[in-house]
Amino acid sequence: MLRIALLVTIVCSALATPAVVRTREEIQAFRSFLESTKSGDGIQFAARTMTNPLANPEENSGKFQGDIILDDFMIEILVRQYAMGRNAYTWPNTKWPNNTVVWEFGEGEFDPRLQATIEEAIEDIKKHTCLKFRYREAGDTAFVRLTGKADGCYASIGYWEPRGVHEMNLARDEPGVGCFRHATIVHEWMHILGFLHMHATYNRDDYVKIIEENITPGLEHNFDSYTQDLIDNLGIEYDYVSCLHYGPYAFSRNGGKTIVALKEHAGAMGQRLYVTSDDWLRINRHYNCKGAWD
Repeated sequence: MLRIALLVTIVCSALATPAVVRTREEIQAFRSFLESTKSGDGIQFAARTMTNPLANPEENSGKFQGDIILDDFMIEILVRQYAMGRNAYTWPNTKWPNNTVVWEFGEGEFDPRLQATIEEAIEDIKKHTCLKFRYREAGDTAFVRLTGKADGCYASIGYWEPRGVHEMNLARDEPGVGCFRHATIVHEWMHILGFLHMHATYNRDDYVKIIEENITPGLEHNFDSYTQDLIDNLGIEYDYVSCLHYGPYAFSRNGGKTIVALKEHAGAMGQRLYVTSDDWLRINRHYNCKGAWD
């Protein structure tokens, strides 16, 4: 699903000619929203969690779509496309070279129990896909650094060599709680692998209804969806219980649902107890693992 496929140079050239359709005030408000997602706010994370306890921790983490870290060039592309009335964006190819993720623990960030919990999630990904994980060596300049800051669960999106350090944060908690639920850790790793949220796909309105009046003002853009030209569902059906799907109370202003399913489905939408078979299939197809397209 939600695979990013085009080069940023193609995007920039495509953006050179269409006319601006948004007002200056709308564009500036959107830029301000995106810029606000770059700052750390541990106190606000705790406050949002108290205000909306039914949401997943990553939805309360204050980043773009809750838990995605935007690079400056990504913000520029988002703003330019928004100015022209588009809900769409693409980054450079986001696959990790040789299907291998290079990573490290930040120094002193996690105790042995939490390190083991993170390593269990890595082993689960390795077990179900063809991906490999390698601990950072001295000469590695592009890698994932895991930290445990108190401001939520969030991650960079995909691989981008000039980025250098790719961030992934899991606010320290007990194993199995908050950011340390197994499927939440896998969720953040899937962002690192290049995936966005299930609800952002182009055909989501066939499956869910967004209840706009219940969304916290200023966070409406977290529910933008993107065009079929730029999103690849990899031939896999919409998955209500994917570990990448928002829960029904994401970004709620009043405790009411912000996402309502339009079709019957098994399991709880937005669950973070397990990783679905379709989640594993998405990774395998995105990285062209053997047998994934059989």
